[in-house]
Amino acid sequence: APEAWLALHIAYVYHQPVRDGKLRSPTERREDLQAALGYLEQAQKLAPGLVESYNLAGAIYLELDDVDRAAHSYYASLEREPSQPNLLVAVAELEHGRGDSEAAISLIDRAAEEGASDALYILARRYFEDWDLWRSREVLNRYFAAPASSLTRPEAIALQASLNRRLTGISSSLVVLLLL
Repeated sequence: APEAWLALHIAYVYHQPVRDGKLRSPTERREDLQAALGYLEQAQKLAPGLVESYNLAGAIYLELDDVDRAAHSYYASLEREPSQPNLLVAVAELEHGRGDSEAAISLIDRAAEEGASDALYILARRYFEDWDLWRSREVLNRYFAAPASSLTRPEAIALQASLNRRLTGISSSLVVLLLL
């Protein structure tokens, strides 16, 4: 529906922090974000399948520090279009921030299956942090086998070095234990 696209684009305008070359004050910014949410609600009523409206609403709710509504908007988007690897990564980070590691890892796994190389890095980092080093190495190898267009490549190289040091330390400790 053309009206839905128009409402979405008006919401994008209200989402911009600068108007007429000036940064909006915090009060003006909050009013603009509320106006954008009104237009997004209109777009969602007119075209419930317009996932961009849910994604933008989620981003706005995050900016307004309403994590629960942000999650609701993001999940509504994923219900309509499950194949959004970047959104899956964002929702995984949101769930991790809310303390739901199980949901976060499940979402990261889905994003990785969808081909998001950043998701593979994030998953490898999570396994590393949980001391599941062999799984971390396996996922990191999948990351490096994927096309190299990721912004996390330097971090992944650093993670690989830390992982190798940790695995080498464990191997050395095992040798010493076996020799005793």
